[in-house]
Amino acid sequence: MAFQTDRMPKIPPIKSELIPPRGAQHVGIHEDGRIIYEMKVFDVDSTKAAKTVKLDAKGEEVWAKHPTTGENLYPVLVTTPYFKTIRFVLFNDGNGNVRLQQGFETSAEDRAELAQIKARQAFAADLSEEAVRRGLTARELVGKILGEVADDDEHVEASDELEELVTEVESMIDDPLAGGADEKRVTEVTPETED
Repeated sequence: MAFQTDRMPKIPPIKSELIPPRGAQHVGIHEDGRIIYEMKVFDVDSTKAAKTVKLDAKGEEVWAKHPTTGENLYPVLVTTPYFKTIRFVLFNDGNGNVRLQQGFETSAEDRAELAQIKARQAFAADLSEEAVRRGLTARELVGKILGEVADDDEHVEASDELEELVTEVESMIDDPLAGGADEKRVTEVTPETED
């Protein structure tokens, strides 16, 4: 009998509660909403520059000895343990484990991308509120922006470009994160004034 993988149910990722380790202190909130923690951890610097020569009870250097002749070969070096402070955020790895992530600070490019996403979300919300307030559908709104709808609300036959923009605007309203960071055609819209 053959093993049928297509009939096996897919196991969703296991999400655990993000409980910080003992000794971690809450020090702030990241731009994306994650909690930033700080704690002291025990560490050993094992680089050669950080090692010191081991001293015996008399204060003399301890040397490694040759096993057969007993002559001094090299001084015995020891590492010095110390406490260091780390900053981290927590994340789920999908297997039920909570892990620490150091180096989580956002770069200038990440901050610009987050600002662009927030601006896109605000624009989509403002655009949809204004369209609903005026009783317009997404198709009518984009048609007015492109000047393809007459002032007396007679609809003109939609072009391929209009269809593409309507789909894009509808997807932005449904999912503000949709639409890449590439340049979009922007047309300035001026409010209609009553004479």
